[in-house]
Amino acid sequence: MLDVVINVEEKLSGNFNIGAGFGGSGTGVQLNTSISQENFLGTGNQVSFAINTAKTTKRYSFDFYNPYHNLDNVSRGFGFNFMQEDTTNTDTQTTFKSDRKELSFSYGIPMTEENRINFRIKAQTYNVKSSKDSAQELLDFIEKHGDDYTNAELIAGYTIDTRDRRSFTTSGFKTNLKGN
Repeated sequence: MLDVVINVEEKLSGNFNIGAGFGGSGTGVQLNTSISQENFLGTGNQVSFAINTAKTTKRYSFDFYNPYHNLDNVSRGFGFNFMQEDTTNTDTQTTFKSDRKELSFSYGIPMTEENRINFRIKAQTYNVKSSKDSAQELLDFIEKHGDDYTNAELIAGYTIDTRDRRSFTTSGFKTNLKGN
């Protein structure tokens, strides 16, 4: 009888970013932070979260991706984004307020070990409000189409990935072809 003991040590596979800046035209201080983890809690799932704030724009996003959703290596993911814009108290040529919400779901189906077909459906809702200093083009658009609208998008893609590993690749390549 032979006992084999294997010790596996996981490498760090995440990113933490933080930033700050100052913008002109009355946008003021900008702060952003993001966290992404390619092996969240040792599950193999990829999770990311980001916050970007400024006087004119605020954006929050969350994404989840499971590269091995089932035993056939079908991948699955989803994401949520929320963005608010308010240019009413800035030095810009036109002013408006808007809210955008986006929800997406994705699936990837392996064709071979190196080739994959990807599908993503994305739904977006927009709300746009004009102000006394809004451009005539925006006022005309809101009058014609209303201030609330929804958009849906289907994105299909094909990926070829021959890399030996995702980080610090020594051989191979990755290429994507997408259309919507």
